[in-house]
Amino acid sequence: MTGPPPKRDPAEAARCWVCGPENSQGLRIPLTVDGEVLRTTFTPQPHHQGYDGITHGGIISAVLDDLMANCFYQRGETAYTVKIEVRFKQFCPTGKPLHVEAWVVNRRGRFATTEAVARLDDGTLVAEASGTFSVS
Repeated sequence: MTGPPPKRDPAEAARCWVCGPENSQGLRIPLTVDGEVLRTTFTPQPHHQGYDGITHGGIISAVLDDLMANCFYQRGETAYTVKIEVRFKQFCPTGKPLHVEAWVVNRRGRFATTEAVARLDDGTLVAEASGTFSVS
């Protein structure tokens, strides 16, 4: 990635596939800011599955990525994913709430690192992620 990323248009943000309230075909997950942590609860539906009854890993990855990026957007900054790594620990059944949290770990200049986790109601760790973002 070269050069600074373009500024994010708030009207466009409302159409984000993961969190945008105006995207009728998106996930429309609500975000909550709790101090330095961004949270959401998302209940995957059968149309989010990969194998029978198991949430597709790409859906989980998209939610983790979106929350990590939104750690900056909620502060009035624009952040674009440079790299993410997702480690799956347990499958996520559809129809069960998935609780996701993300936070900023470090920031140096225009680059920042983040982490996120996704857990089931009983605390079972489904996935953990780390990301590098270009922030402006």
